[in-house]
Amino acid sequence: MKEKKDIKVLAQKFIDNTATEQEIEELMILLRSEPSNADFEAVINDMILKIDADKSLKKRADTAQHHVKIDTILSKRKTTGKKQVLWPVRRIAAVITLFMIAVLSIYFLNTQLETKLVVHQTVAGKKSKVTLPDGSTVDLNSESKLTYPEKFDAGVREVVLEGEAFFTVKADRDKPFIVTSQHLITKVLGTSFNIRAFTDEKKVQVVVASGRVLVEDQPIGHTAPKGIILTKNEMLTLDISDKTMTKTSGNFDELIAWKDGILVFNAVEFREVAKKLERWFGMKIYLDNEPLGNCLIKGKFHNKSLDRILDLIGWGMDDFSYEHTDEGILVKGKGCDTDE
Repeated sequence: MKEKKDIKVLAQKFIDNTATEQEIEELMILLRSEPSNADFEAVINDMILKIDADKSLKKRADTAQHHVKIDTILSKRKTTGKKQVLWPVRRIAAVITLFMIAVLSIYFLNTQLETKLVVHQTVAGKKSKVTLPDGSTVDLNSESKLTYPEKFDAGVREVVLEGEAFFTVKADRDKPFIVTSQHLITKVLGTSFNIRAFTDEKKVQVVVASGRVLVEDQPIGHTAPKGIILTKNEMLTLDISDKTMTKTSGNFDELIAWKDGILVFNAVEFREVAKKLERWFGMKIYLDNEPLGNCLIKGKFHNKSLDRILDLIGWGMDDFSYEHTDEGILVKGKGCDTDE
């Protein structure tokens, strides 16, 4: 008969990253059982303190992609012999839940380090086209970053996005495609869609050009994620300030025209237009006075230079001018032209 290892030994080996896969499974089985004595809870509390004291582990474990993996594991059925065992998340004590999140994060961090990650990052004024290991393609906008494993594993295709990208996903019903971005998780089987998730913007957008996707918010703690299904010509907008998600329908070609070298502004405040032009051309733009930023800009610009775009924008403003400086471009003017 196989001797059952002490939870103290298993837990310590886990933290030291010396536990085998079988020992990790034993530890998980013990953790998902009901705590019933003081010794058990003492071990858990001791391990929480050890994790909490290591700031580097804590910081590395607290990332969106690791929480996605944790949620996936916690929702799976485990089979032991002929008996199926469910992760009893609802019944488990709070202290055990915290420990599981911490140790699972560290485990998947160490596991992921064994798989080589590929990182594509663009700077302001530059864009890139990326081909993923499964043949899917990604148009990466300026000042954006895409991270993915050199080889997708057997069950899932997962990438992490910071910024904006247009995905054309190769269909594979046996391998869901998951994009983790700021505050949102987008899951697809085979489709094309655009995600805009810059850290300096107040909203995150997902626009579907073809097919069907499921977009979920990233839950806090053990709250159930809110999911919304999007199909062609539908968009989800997440307001980061209040975490509300809004689904709208329409023609959103203007929002994904950037991948074809086209800038489209439909009644957009000039301060927001300036930010987009900064990313597009890699040049800082300064506004001489606040009223300039309130002006609403409409226009479609296909492969136009920055100077040409500013010339065209200036036609709708009062006393508009700009000059190139060592710091960038300084835009001057009194504000919007109100003449009819």
